[in-house]
Amino acid sequence: MAVDTEKYEHSGGLGLAPIVVPVVGLVSAAIVATAYSFANVFNPCISIVSFLLLIVPVLGVGFPMAWAGKASGCRNPAFLALAGFGMSFVTLYFAWAAFFAALAARDDIDVGLFDILINPVGMWERAGGVAENGWYTLGSGDSATGPSGILLWILWVIEALIFMIGIPLVAMTGILEEVYCERCGVWCKTAETIALGVPIADGELDEAAVERITEGDVATLEALDRVSVGSIFHLELELKECLSCHETATYRVQTVETKTDSDGDTSTDKNDLTGWLFATSDDVHRLESLGRKPIIKESERLAKLAAEQIENEGGDSPEVDDDSDGDDDEDLERR
Repeated sequence: MAVDTEKYEHSGGLGLAPIVVPVVGLVSAAIVATAYSFANVFNPCISIVSFLLLIVPVLGVGFPMAWAGKASGCRNPAFLALAGFGMSFVTLYFAWAAFFAALAARDDIDVGLFDILINPVGMWERAGGVAENGWYTLGSGDSATGPSGILLWILWVIEALIFMIGIPLVAMTGILEEVYCERCGVWCKTAETIALGVPIADGELDEAAVERITEGDVATLEALDRVSVGSIFHLELELKECLSCHETATYRVQTVETKTDSDGDTSTDKNDLTGWLFATSDDVHRLESLGRKPIIKESERLAKLAAEQIENEGGDSPEVDDDSDGDDDEDLERR
C-alpha cells in the first residue's frame, strides 16, 4: 500500500540571519584569526602545530556562525554556506594581518595590527618578501631549512582552501538536522527517541517493510518490537514537535550499528533511513505509544522470529539458547 507522507524541508526563510550572522562571524573571525596567527608564529613546533592549528579558524568561526544562524531563525542552509564562504575571506585577511603583526613582534619591529589591516597593498608586498626567504627554519646549523618560494605559496594556498571549504560547511551544520515551526516561529524539540528492532521476515531482513518505512508507513513501525538502545543493529525513531502549538510534528528513522574494533573500542554509525517526515496528531500518538512497549531482549526476539519461521514452514519449533552475553545481537546483524 502506497503511503503519501510529506517530507519536511526548510522554508528558506532568513529571519534575522542577514544581520546577526555576519556580525557574529566578523567578531569571531577577528578574535580567532588573530589568536591563530600569533600561535603559529610563537609556537615551538611550527611545522606540526601549524598544520593542526588550521582546524581552529574553521571551527572557531564556523560554529559561532552556525549558532547565530539557528538563534536568528534562519531556515536557509544555502545562505549560511554563502555567508560562511564570504567570512572565510575575512578570516583569511585577519589571519594575514595578524601574521605580519606577529612576525613584527617577534623581530622587535614597532608596527601595530591596525596599521597593517588598513594597508592591503603593503600586506601583499610583505607576503612576497616573506615568501622569498621563508619565515621559519627546521633543524639547526648549516642543515637548517624551511619552506620558501613556490613551496611556501603552495602551503598558503592550501591554508586558504581549507578556510574557504571548511568554514561554510561548518556554518550550515547548525540547522541541517533541525525542524522549524513556521506557525510559531520556533525550533521543534525532540519529544521521543525509541529503539526498534529491524523488520525480519523468514529469517532475513524484510526489504518490503523497510521500503514501507521509508515511504512513511506508521503501521509498519507500530508492528516492530521495542529493543534496547544497546542492541548491535537496530532502528532509531526520533520524534520532534513544536512545544508551543503541537501542530508541527515530524519524525525520522535511522539505522544504528554498533561496531567493536580489535582493541575492544566501540563506535556507533547512524544513517538516515528516512528524512524528516511530517506526522499528523494521530501519527504522533501512535508513534509515542511505541515508547510504552516493553523492551524485548534480543534473545527473546530471535526466539519469537525463529518460532514464527518454523510455524510458517510447518515444522517443529527449534530450541533457542537464551544467550545473555550479546552474541545473539551479532547473529541478528549477520542476518
